[in-house]
Amino acid sequence: MNFIVGSGPAGVSAALALVDQGQPVTMIDAGYQLEPDRQDVVNSLHSKKRDAWDPLELQALRQKTEAWIGGIPLKRIYGSTYPIRGVDQFVLEESEKFWTLASLGQGGLSAIWGAAVLPFEAADFKQWPLTLEDLVPHYRKILSVLPLSARKDALEMHYPLYVDNPPALALSLQAQAFYADLDKKRSQLEQQRLFFGAARLAVRVLNGSQGPGCVYCGLCLYGCPYELIYNSAQMLSRLRQNANFKYRSGLLVDRVLEKGSEVELVGRVLEGGESFRLVGSRVFLAGGVLNTARIMLASMEAREKELTVCSNQNFILPLLRFRSISQVSKENLHTLAQLFIEYFDPQSIRGNVHMQVYSYNDLYISALQKLFGPLFAAIKPFLNPLLGRLLIVQGYLHSDYSPTLKLRWDPVSKRVRVQSQRHPQTHERIKTITGLFLRNMRQFQALPLIPILKLSGPGIGAHIGGSFPMRKNPGPFETDRLGIPTGYRRVHLVDASGFPDIPANTITLTIMANAHRIASVASLEGA
Repeated sequence: MNFIVGSGPAGVSAALALVDQGQPVTMIDAGYQLEPDRQDVVNSLHSKKRDAWDPLELQALRQKTEAWIGGIPLKRIYGSTYPIRGVDQFVLEESEKFWTLASLGQGGLSAIWGAAVLPFEAADFKQWPLTLEDLVPHYRKILSVLPLSARKDALEMHYPLYVDNPPALALSLQAQAFYADLDKKRSQLEQQRLFFGAARLAVRVLNGSQGPGCVYCGLCLYGCPYELIYNSAQMLSRLRQNANFKYRSGLLVDRVLEKGSEVELVGRVLEGGESFRLVGSRVFLAGGVLNTARIMLASMEAREKELTVCSNQNFILPLLRFRSISQVSKENLHTLAQLFIEYFDPQSIRGNVHMQVYSYNDLYISALQKLFGPLFAAIKPFLNPLLGRLLIVQGYLHSDYSPTLKLRWDPVSKRVRVQSQRHPQTHERIKTITGLFLRNMRQFQALPLIPILKLSGPGIGAHIGGSFPMRKNPGPFETDRLGIPTGYRRVHLVDASGFPDIPANTITLTIMANAHRIASVASLEGA
């Protein structure tokens, strides 16, 4: 029996590879789900056409979600924080908040992500014991089962689509106008190594056998009533229809032990706390970086070992466009990322910056209220023109210029301690980016609001990895090409724990492709 620990993107991708080859799989998962009363609201909205939605149910969907000009401090889905419920059972925070870094929910953090998907490019693998070619067939496989909104555009110069003729979500009016201005100056921008295109999103665009496509209701950041944004729980549902696949929830794995040709999982039942033991032939750890570190450090009895986790520094930069789009608050639109802008620093292979451009959503109003405080009443008459000019850029730096996290196993609390460490070059990289926006105000037709630029806390955004990096010749606390830690033969780390570094662009698609690759090869190698 093959065991998979975790139901997030890595877990379901590994499971897909195994069941496709006829291998038996049991997935072990904490598996917290949306509360029944909130699920009833989602089911009710899902069963109706948009013009028949109950305003009270929509209000329940939006419940407690707040925003600041620097982002959403606590991401919810359908008003719930169930994806991060119970995380304090295995994480001990020692400085800043790391709530986005771990999940015990069914589907993992894919329940609350922004749905952005890009592959890595060839240069991103310089520190890896793999090449892009090793992952291409697995990108193709994952994208064959993942819903995708994408366009054929200049992004393909660096990031191939790996899928034929995908449908694309319509851009908002603000995004269309911004794209048109960028397109007029394309050659000038590309000379500066700035490339742009439509955001690639894991979203079902069109009506089909699985249900309706996007209706542009603007509720993406609260939770899609039609569940069109990809969540790994959706793939889990399909896997459960396979006779070779079993799913067991309510379990938290604490250790993995190898005994000859077998591997043993030791853990506890979440309800009641009684212990359990399961024996199989191979285990694939896909619980996320912090959870996988907890399991491995406890299994190795590495009380004094400190692991270093790399991350992508996240930043929020508002843009004020020179021209306003009228009535944006009444537009039918989606509120996920509209455009991607990629900057490839000619001075550094790993100096790339990935940026996602967002147009209007109704959370901007509450963010502006918090920003202006008592002065908000004075700007209220100008609110609509202001909202018609406002775009938000969310950017990510390569891990070489980003904070790190330090992890240490605490045997007393049986949790992993997390400390953060800022990177000395982060602010220099941010200055480079703000300089680009200032020099290109005419090309962007926008003023970057640099005084209110916001840097996130370390690791916010869940772009983290590298606690057990893959190496060609792995040493202690490192892994080989199949994610096997030194000293083990039947344990594979298939989440981002094995990433040697974290390129600036989106991470989930590569997590899924790499997990699929590892499980595909491991299943062929057998015993």
